[in-house]
Amino acid sequence: MINPENLLQIAKGHSVTEGELEVLGAIVISGETITDVATRLKLQPEAVRKRLGEVYRKFGILGKGPGKLAKLQQLLMNNPVSNSKVRKPARKYNSRNNPSVGTSRSYGEQGLRVNPENLRFQSIADFTKGEGISGDTLISDLEGYTGCVPDWDSAPDVEPFYGRQSELEQLKSWIADEDRSRRSRLIVLYGMGGIGKTFLAVKAGKQVEKDFDAVVWRSIKQTPSLPKLIASIEDVINPGYISAAKLSAEESITKLINSLKERRCLIILDDLEAIFDPNNVAGCYLPEYEQYAELVQRIATENHESSVLIVSREKIADIAGLEENRVHTLQVAGSGEIAQQILENQGLEYNDAWQAIAANYGRNPLALKIMITMIQDLYGGQAEDFLSDSHSTTYFGFHSLLDEQFYRLSPEEKELMFVLAILQKASIAQIIDEEWLDLPQSDLIEYMSSLRRRSLLEIDGSKFSLQPMVWRHTVEKLINNIENEILNFLEDEEQSLENLDILTSYPWQQEEKDNQRLLFLIQRYFQAKAVGERLSEVLTTLEEKYPEASGYAIDNLRSIVKLAKV
Repeated sequence: MINPENLLQIAKGHSVTEGELEVLGAIVISGETITDVATRLKLQPEAVRKRLGEVYRKFGILGKGPGKLAKLQQLLMNNPVSNSKVRKPARKYNSRNNPSVGTSRSYGEQGLRVNPENLRFQSIADFTKGEGISGDTLISDLEGYTGCVPDWDSAPDVEPFYGRQSELEQLKSWIADEDRSRRSRLIVLYGMGGIGKTFLAVKAGKQVEKDFDAVVWRSIKQTPSLPKLIASIEDVINPGYISAAKLSAEESITKLINSLKERRCLIILDDLEAIFDPNNVAGCYLPEYEQYAELVQRIATENHESSVLIVSREKIADIAGLEENRVHTLQVAGSGEIAQQILENQGLEYNDAWQAIAANYGRNPLALKIMITMIQDLYGGQAEDFLSDSHSTTYFGFHSLLDEQFYRLSPEEKELMFVLAILQKASIAQIIDEEWLDLPQSDLIEYMSSLRRRSLLEIDGSKFSLQPMVWRHTVEKLINNIENEILNFLEDEEQSLENLDILTSYPWQQEEKDNQRLLFLIQRYFQAKAVGERLSEVLTTLEEKYPEASGYAIDNLRSIVKLAKV
């Protein structure tokens, strides 16, 4: 037999919180079901299960199944308690069940609060005999509990999981190293959309669950305020306390850091790019979300045994200053191994044609899956036929994601992308020496670094280039801009050269071997467009009106007219 006062003493010795104690007493002594407790306390059943799971962990009861509950009962019945009474300071506290009534609450030495009368504890005699309560329902509710309290929210199912074994092992070693002094406090995973960052993070998290007291996955896609985000995390790792949503951002951060010090937790924050400023360089927060920077800073620098894994399309701008032994970044890139496994899973051979298509897509898993579906539907699964079709586009079905990424670029980054699309491969020194952009070297380096943080650039020695599908998408944007410039020029009564900024600023005619693909795309585009028939009109106007002041426009238009045969 156990009474509420003895239970309070036992719970106090195991650091059980008020919220956990309410659930413990209701289920073990009163014999209520999870559903009954949730209804009475006005909680979700999942929140009740989480509190009970935390009680199991604090009493050292691991494993799965109804046997855990029997072990807990035995521990509570056999646990010796002091005969001394629990101190009852003269303090008023509003009852959870009746907020309008102030009732005296009992306090343990560690500040644990409970009103035994409100808990309605009776006896565990009926419970231990398995009579008088809904045993089957209770056992079903408790199935599957372990010492960890996981909350994966809307995290995706990661099966089947292809490749990434080296990245997976690297992540696990950072997060769950046996040497506590080497465990990472902060890890940033970044890479292009569709590359597999979230799958990798979730897979790693599920494989190390047993090493943590709690695992929480949250998406930032809906751009929650920082206090709201922290409140949802605290509800899992530290239930029963004042809601962090009622605190200021700074107070919320301090509360979370303290929780991460008290318990070993793994927090995964996905889609962080949703709160980055699209009008700034990569990885800079929107003004209303700059408090997230303080959260990242404190997680990285304060001493705790928890780990926070951030997943983003963009690398955080100021993370380099934090990278030390317990702060890491990992860029997730395309993988030939994953491409091969995806194809083989579809019953397709990873032959030369499919390898070429995968390479065109930067071996991006999502892009490749889209391409497989399209080629199976329209080309009978024959990759060779798709490649031989000159009208096929190398980023079919991936357009919206690339558009989203392109529109997040600052104006200077877009201009730099256009230059790299024309040159196809260039060093910073070449761009400066040949005066492709009117930017100081320091600004050019900053924008180039920003594009790298967005995973849009490939690097070979000191030369940079765009990924194949990014190059193709950028060329289309460039040609669309040229078309708009020509239309504006034709509609302008004065036909000012200001309307032809791109045509006048950049030369199309590089060495033939270097720009054949670019000229081919320009040719094909203007052959198919009505505006192509008016290119000769624009060229004649420039030759007559601006023979010396039109920059590269005359030579560029002559090339287009010749190639497009218009």
